[in-house]
Amino acid sequence: MRTLKIKDLTLGELEELEEDLHKNGENSDYGYYMQLVTIYETMYKKLKSLAKINGPEYDYSLQYTKKPLVIHLIKFGSYLKMNHFKDDGTAVESLIKAIRLEQKLPIAYYRLGFLAYKHGKYGSAVRYFSKP
Repeated sequence: MRTLKIKDLTLGELEELEEDLHKNGENSDYGYYMQLVTIYETMYKKLKSLAKINGPEYDYSLQYTKKPLVIHLIKFGSYLKMNHFKDDGTAVESLIKAIRLEQKLPIAYYRLGFLAYKHGKYGSAVRYFSKP
């Protein structure tokens, strides 16, 4: 039997997987937030393709999916590797992904500035802190 990858699932199957994760996954030590972000990213990519093909019919769904994706990237980005341990490198990657999706995110720029300052990258910190 062939194992399906997340990218091969339908939107309905992704929604079911998301629901299962919300019910059962938060108690695990590994990968809950990463799985959620992966599901939201996959849903977003599928909806973006559908919106290109079908026009504005999928715009609402696309925006509706982008919101939790951006929220999870900002709020849980530092916990994507392990649920209970922060990782600054993963946090930076997640914050940059969030900004690519939504440019006006003051909290993301603030957190990037804080992380840059924490690691002695003062020039980068100033640039991030001065963003809108």
